[in-house]
Amino acid sequence: MKRKSSLVTQILVFFIAGVLMTAALSYFTIKRIAENNVLREKQALSAGILADVESMIREYDAYEWVLGYLIEHRDDGLDLEYEKNDLTRVKESELLRRHEGLVLKAASAQQLDAFPEEDQRAYAEIVFNYWLLRMNEMKRVYNAAYLYFLASDDSFEESIFIITASDGTRERGTGPENSYILGKTVQNIPDQTAAFKGLKEGEDHLVYTDGLMDRYRYLFRIGDMNVLTGMTFEVAAIDQDVAKQTLQGINNFSVLQILLSVFCLFLIYLFAIRPLQKVRMNVLEYGDTKDSAKVKAQLEMISSNNEIGELAEGVSEMITEIDEHLEYIQSITAEKERISTELELATNIQTSMLPHIFPAFPD
Repeated sequence: MKRKSSLVTQILVFFIAGVLMTAALSYFTIKRIAENNVLREKQALSAGILADVESMIREYDAYEWVLGYLIEHRDDGLDLEYEKNDLTRVKESELLRRHEGLVLKAASAQQLDAFPEEDQRAYAEIVFNYWLLRMNEMKRVYNAAYLYFLASDDSFEESIFIITASDGTRERGTGPENSYILGKTVQNIPDQTAAFKGLKEGEDHLVYTDGLMDRYRYLFRIGDMNVLTGMTFEVAAIDQDVAKQTLQGINNFSVLQILLSVFCLFLIYLFAIRPLQKVRMNVLEYGDTKDSAKVKAQLEMISSNNEIGELAEGVSEMITEIDEHLEYIQSITAEKERISTELELATNIQTSMLPHIFPAFPD
């Protein structure tokens, strides 16, 4: 005998297949949305960070003087602290002792020009350290691959790194694997050169290079040098964020689909399967008991205003017709039996009237 499966099971299988198919088909749409969202987030984040970095620099009235001094004396062996500020605090204390009333952020370029060379150098080293430590913290907080200041002439073929932030995972140095020290010079690729040339003060620009997404912001001009700030994200990290958001989107979508499917299955069971089961059970009960009155009464209780209700009415009418047909058959059968009995009786009478001895008159 062929094994049968219930209608509920079949519908459940269809819904599960539909959820899986919908999730698979929606994967590409959700991934595209995730990519757009992540890129917008990274662009907005990088733009905000670079604007914060610019604001941090401009907190010092003599920021142009400091940057100019760092660029000019980048090869003069400045005593710079990159990851700590212990020596910087000592320098600051001594500088403030020598210049009573000096406020680091409020010092003007004219005031600094009047300082002896030793104090100019100390002031530039102090401000450099404060800027660097602030940028180190920004890099750690925002998980950027790189965060830096650089300077370039009008050809933009080379970049001189002034400040490069570090989260402590890379050593300081001039190699490609290092967090750059002051004065590291690199050759710009054509895309960077084109991007830098197109920037104006306060503008941002996005460049993709070797698995990296760079965002640059033009700050200002100091002498014959252009000062820019940049931030870099690794494309692999962006892809991870996209994959994470895609998976989260698929999960959320699947959960919603499952909840919707459960709700739909409940409605289907309530308004379709359960009434059908009642019709089925009544048909089976009628087949076993032939109690048409009870079965018809139970069918009348199915009040669905749809095809199932019509089916219940049809089954009830069919049972009535079956009962009438059975009564007709029973009456016909009884009539046939009566006629057959009468014919048999007449046959017997006729047979009894016939002679039973042959020859009837032997003499």
